[in-house]
Amino acid sequence: MPNSTPDITLYLRKKLAPGRWKWEAIEEIRGRKTGSITGKFAFRPTIGGKQQWVNIEATAFEEAKFEAAKLLQGLQAQAAGLSVREIEARNGNRLTLKAAVADYLEQKRNKRPGTLKAYRTTKN
Repeated sequence: MPNSTPDITLYLRKKLAPGRWKWEAIEEIRGRKTGSITGKFAFRPTIGGKQQWVNIEATAFEEAKFEAAKLLQGLQAQAAGLSVREIEARNGNRLTLKAAVADYLEQKRNKRPGTLKAYRTTKN
């Protein structure tokens, strides 16, 4: 039975030391057992000419591989101009950096004028 998922390299988050983490690629080669791998997964699809990190919610390797293939198809469809509800729902609760900074400055509006000036200068 041929594998229906495209070749996607999954990355597993590994702890190196307290406060230090790294993403390590999982090699799927003959003789290497991947069925028992669990943890936080991500993959790096190229969409619109740019490579980006996409986190995966699944914690088991096989589930993560299936979810990555499904997400890749959705991201490619979205890049082609189609509307994909699942992809839009994943990014629905994200704030843009500009909105987050504006919200922060709004919360700090009662600070002294010199402090606000420093915040705005740092922002730009």
